[in-house]
Order: sequence, then C-alpha cells, then structure tokens
Amino acid sequence: MKPMFTRTAKTLSALGLLAGLASPASAALTGDYSTRQWVTANTNGGNGSVEATADQVVLTSSDFSLVDATPTESWLSYSLTVSNDTKLSFDWAYRTDDVSSTYDVFGYTVNGVFTQLSQDGLSFLDTQTGHVSVQVSAGSSFGWTLKSLDSEGGSAVVTLNGLSAVSAVSAVPEPASMILLLCGLGAMGWLGRRRPTCWQ
Repeated sequence: MKPMFTRTAKTLSALGLLAGLASPASAALTGDYSTRQWVTANTNGGNGSVEATADQVVLTSSDFSLVDATPTESWLSYSLTVSNDTKLSFDWAYRTDDVSSTYDVFGYTVNGVFTQLSQDGLSFLDTQTGHVSVQVSAGSSFGWTLKSLDSEGGSAVVTLNGLSAVSAVSAVPEPASMILLLCGLGAMGWLGRRRPTCWQ
C-alpha cells in the first residue's frame, strides 16, 4: 500500500502543471496583441513606416530628403489599447542614417506620456540596444514611438524582438482553462475514491 503523502504529492504536481498551462500569457504579438490590433500613425504628414509580424516589429522614421517638402517634426507611432493589466517586454536595436541620434528619437508612450530610450548625441556609426519591461494597466494606450525632429538627413530604424505580453490572471477563466481545472478536480476525486477507509 502506497503512503498517503505520495498520492498527495502526485495530485499537487498535476494541479501545478494545470495551473501553469492555464496562465494567460502571449508570446510575441498574438491574441489580444496580434498585429491586427495595432495602429500605425504619422503626425504632420510624415512618411514613417512600420513592418510588423508576430515576432518582430521594424519602425522607420520619416525622411523627406528625396522629397520636395518643408522639413518638419513628425512622430511615428505603433500603438494599441491594452485589454488587461499586462507586462509588455521587448528588446530594441536602434540605428540612424542621420548625422546624429539627436534628430531621431526612439521610445515608448503610455497614455500620451513619452519615455525616451535612445541616447542623444551619437553618430550614424553607433548602434544602440536595450531590453525593456513595462507594466501597463487595462484600458491604457501603449505604443512605440519614433520622433524625427526635422524629417530629413536620413531615417532612423528601430528593430524590436523578444516581444512578449503577459496578462494578469483573469477572474473569469477562459474555456480552455476551465476544462483543465475540471480535469484536475476529476483526478483528485478519482484518487480520493481509491484511498482506503482504514489502515492495516
């Protein structure tokens, strides 16, 4: 006869595995954070662009060097409204074709508040990199922002990798999570029925 603690340990291990599978997390830009949910915008007629897949986002700032246009400040943003309390994480790599990184500034914006990540005063020979994790509340707007001060002299390019969005556990389980929970409860009930009513 197996000791009771052995069965209890097995049951707890199974429930721990189920709990891990039920945690709502999104690797890269999928689900509520898929590329269909994001919006690209340029201010002041900018011609900045965004190329996005589930695993990578590339932002290119405005540049009118080859266009007959008056130099002007333009902001490129790639943003969405967050549906749940979420921790957004990403790796970023920045380079610019302009004479200085001062003229093309990269960062992220939460509810209209801009946080700069790129460093000013570096040349086009310098590449900047970093890793960022941001906690964003449900209903807030989040976006990556690339600001060109004059939109000429060359574009800046920012490549985003290692994208992840981990949401807080919802009070109402998703259907898949509920099925896993019911399976775990059923397993506990089955083990309970097999337990002897007395010990020899």
